[in-house]
Amino acid sequence: MNSVYYDVPGYKDVIIQEIRNGSIIVNHVVLVEIKYKLDLNILNQYNQMLERVRHLLEQLKTNKCTSAANPLCVDGKSITVTQIPPPSEEELCLDRVPKGNENFYDPVLFPDGLACVSHCDPYSPKHLSCNDGTCQVKSRSVPQCFCARTDLYIYTSLQCTGKISKLGLLIGSGFAIGILFIISIILGIYIYIVRKSMPKPFLTEDLYITTMI
Repeated sequence: MNSVYYDVPGYKDVIIQEIRNGSIIVNHVVLVEIKYKLDLNILNQYNQMLERVRHLLEQLKTNKCTSAANPLCVDGKSITVTQIPPPSEEELCLDRVPKGNENFYDPVLFPDGLACVSHCDPYSPKHLSCNDGTCQVKSRSVPQCFCARTDLYIYTSLQCTGKISKLGLLIGSGFAIGILFIISIILGIYIYIVRKSMPKPFLTEDLYITTMI
């Protein structure tokens, strides 16, 4: 059978599924390789290959079964071609990603072929930017950002933005606390001085004089 299909574009092999007696009915699958490319539609390529296979089988109908030069012949009534369309880009991609993470990968066409990329990849239409960190997709988990040097910095967002130095924050907090402490001391001294400088209030008593006659 290889001699029949060898010039089909992308031809790889033939798998014989069943051989039946009588006029020798051969059920077989023709394996072809189709490349996913930006400038080539996958279905158009498949249809061209399918038509080529049909054409080759039609040619076999003209061969005489008694001819030694052409031992292969086909009864025209027995030719049946079953189409097996190629998987879509999404199906091909999902078939290759870890189970449970299918929602976090996308098929992307490049000039040299199809790639299945995660949402961490810059080429993904749903790219998760992690800025100063790195993006990872763990098993059965949404993509996450892991920020750099968390031992030295605090980040104000989950996407590693708003980097704040822990040392600077510590020094700044200590400085602010020190300023507040000094202000409280000064304010206390001021209140004490003001109270000391205030005049004492006069105390009055009612005098009762009793006159005896």
